Amino acid sequence: MTDAVAKGGTEQIMRTARVIQASPHTLFQLLTSSDAQASWRGRTSRGTLTGLDIDPRVGGDFRYSMTVSGVEQHASGRILEISPPHRCVMSWTWTAGTDEIRDSVVTIELKNLNDGTCRAVVTQQKLPSRNAAATQAALWSNVLQDLAIHVTATA
Repeated sequence: MTDAVAKGGTEQIMRTARVIQASPHTLFQLLTSSDAQASWRGRTSRGTLTGLDIDPRVGGDFRYSMTVSGVEQHASGRILEISPPHRCVMSWTWTAGTDEIRDSVVTIELKNLNDGTCRAVVTQQKLPSRNAAATQAALWSNVLQDLAIHVTATA
């Protein structure tokens, strides 16, 4: 797993990645289906998924709700680009308590490593501060960890 926070002009950019024992097709289905996500997202001790809805098409909306350490977190946005099984780009608004990130852009890329594994890379742009980028890096690292744990447990 790798995490990086960089500054691009006046915005912050976050990137995290993880190699997962699965094909891009499998991971793409797990990431873009409401039913599939409900089976793995928020399953570690980091949080509990309390709501989920995804319309996986360009222009489709998504909404997530989780409780993490007693704090309600919500993410919502719109699918901007979707290229199965390798890429999904979405607008991203996130709130947790009094913290909020508006109008950032998340890109998920799935790269087949041709050895039964896939490198999942999440890049988030237009973050308002270094602290917001670090918070989102932790969030996306946890998401990729939950996904890897699920794939390993169901293999």
